[in-house]
Amino acid sequence: MINENFDVVVSSLAFHYVEDYSGVVRKIYHLLNENGTHVFSQEHPLNTCHSGEDRWTRDENDNKLYLKLRNYGLEQENESEWFVDNVKKYHRTFSTIINTLVDAGFRIDKLVEPLRKIRV
Repeated sequence: MINENFDVVVSSLAFHYVEDYSGVVRKIYHLLNENGTHVFSQEHPLNTCHSGEDRWTRDENDNKLYLKLRNYGLEQENESEWFVDNVKKYHRTFSTIINTLVDAGFRIDKLVEPLRKIRV
C-alpha cells in the first residue's frame, strides 16, 4: 500500500496490459498531489483490436491494402504475439480510454499521437 502522494506519475506502454483500467486510473488520480501530472503512453487502439488474425486486407500479390477494423468496437481481452505467443492485451476504444480518465477526475491538457513522416 502506498501512503504518500506524488507530483508526477509516469507510465510507459503498460495500460493495454491492465484488465481493470478504470480502477488503476482512479488509484493514480488519488495518488497525485493537487495539480499533479500523469504522463503515459499505451499501445494505440488500432493495434489492440486485433487477436491473432492477419490485420491486413491484401491484394492478389499479398500487398497490404488496408487495416481491418471490424473488431474495433469490441472491448475485450485479445491475445497477440509479441516475442512470445499468447500475450494478453485489453482492447478499449479511444473514447473509452479518454472518458475513463475524465470520469476519474483528470483534466486533459494535451494529447499527442506520434506520427511517422511519410515521404511521397
